[in-house]
Amino acid sequence: MDSVSTDLAHLLSSLRLEALAPAFAEEAITDVALLTSMGREMLLENLDEIGIETSDATTLADALFPPSPAPTAAPATPAAAPAPSNGHIVDASPGGDASGGGGGGAAVSAEEESAHEVAQW
Repeated sequence: MDSVSTDLAHLLSSLRLEALAPAFAEEAITDVALLTSMGREMLLENLDEIGIETSDATTLADALFPPSPAPTAAPATPAAAPAPSNGHIVDASPGGDASGGGGGGAAVSAEEESAHEVAQW
């Protein structure tokens, strides 16, 4: 019967699972690399098959395969504003000048113009 590696012994000790060392040695699970090569799901299945309690197996799996952080919500994007490709502000309202050439268009506030510039970034 082989003994577990120093790294595995330290890992088990840090998790207060040193009592698992003899079972690991008996099953020839002697180093951390072997455990990580299994992947989380297979590790949990294999530990269950050799009689390791689910709570202990989960503790070990969490240490070897930390859960991914929950995805954060993407920042809200402003409502899609039409962005003319020629850089001119176009008044698409009825009677407005859709050419962007400047006739009869509604006045654009500084806030709207700023929002338009941000939308182009």
